Amino acid sequence: MKITVLVSTLLFTLGASGCSDLFTYGVKSPVKRLLPAEIYEVPIDQNLDAKLAAKSYFSDQKFVYASAYFEDALKKNPDDREALLGLGSSFAFLGQFRQSNDVFNKYKTKFGEDLAYLNDYGFSSILEGELVRAEGLLLAAKYRDQNSETINNNLRAIRLLRGSKGDLTNG
Repeated sequence: MKITVLVSTLLFTLGASGCSDLFTYGVKSPVKRLLPAEIYEVPIDQNLDAKLAAKSYFSDQKFVYASAYFEDALKKNPDDREALLGLGSSFAFLGQFRQSNDVFNKYKTKFGEDLAYLNDYGFSSILEGELVRAEGLLLAAKYRDQNSETINNNLRAIRLLRGSKGDLTNG
């Protein structure tokens, strides 16, 4: 079985803001998309645990494969929270923000705004350059877990992208 995945190539370096040609409200996005998008055939090995394979590909930054395996995991278990968040995050890393936002909205409708959703969607919003939305999500996450190093680092990333002024706008 093969799943066709529509992707753009991602070159992700959050610290190097000069790598992007995408702007949202004057903020340079850390994600670079090479357009037009290319279509890749991703063969799905049915002998593998789809979610385990997806997580492995995700940690290896092979987001095309991760998204294909997360989709396969969701076909087998549509109520898999972790697979749904993984799919949304994979799409964000691929620069496919519309699909990413759709997946995160589906998660919110099904499961509500838990800590994992707030952090993952917040970080994906940083990748998109939507810093106001990202900050709102991450501040809500911080309210629930003030000691989370991940959440605090994501909030620091927003401050770095905005510059030292601490500007509350996207620009």
